[in-house]
Amino acid sequence: MPSTIEIAARNLAKKVKNTGAYEDADLKALVEAVEACDGEEKAPYYRDRAKEKWEREGEIEIDDEAVVSVSSDNGAYVQAWVWVDDD
Repeated sequence: MPSTIEIAARNLAKKVKNTGAYEDADLKALVEAVEACDGEEKAPYYRDRAKEKWEREGEIEIDDEAVVSVSSDNGAYVQAWVWVDDD
């Protein structure tokens, strides 16, 4: 369960992001920190989805700790290993 400070930070970050009030560097840093936390929380979900949809042993493989870059476009990039033949 999120703490009171975490809830307040998330609410303020949403408000700043929605209004575009990024003039204050501290507010921008807060928004970026909250978004990074959101990405960390969602990373396991995106890894699992990527494995279900794309992983094929020996062709496309996704590590359990693969890098995940969450986008504001309702999705994420998940790091994967892709096999390439020598020919």
